[in-house]
Amino acid sequence: MVANIAAAANKLDIETDVSLTEAREVVLDTADEEELSSKYQDVEFVLGDDLNAGKGVLHLTTRRVVWVSSAAGGPALALRYPQIVMHAVSRDPSSYSRPCIYA
Repeated sequence: MVANIAAAANKLDIETDVSLTEAREVVLDTADEEELSSKYQDVEFVLGDDLNAGKGVLHLTTRRVVWVSSAAGGPALALRYPQIVMHAVSRDPSSYSRPCIYA
């Protein structure tokens, strides 16, 4: 499944080589003055209708949105804000089974 997530992420220009510490914390780009704004635990990452990377930690920084899998060795994915064209919160169960943010 990780290979499928990485392949789909690469097609969508989602960064897959996110730098992490040994504790799986995001390494911030301090040269670009990147700072951590907030962190959310147990966030599920889903791409399309059938690619679910599982739960992880969503990091919102001043430069990027970064999701890090809770699974040891799991993927870490990042988008810079200019890459996000549209986002919204959906609570419509006909769109997805649980409330979600889509971009």
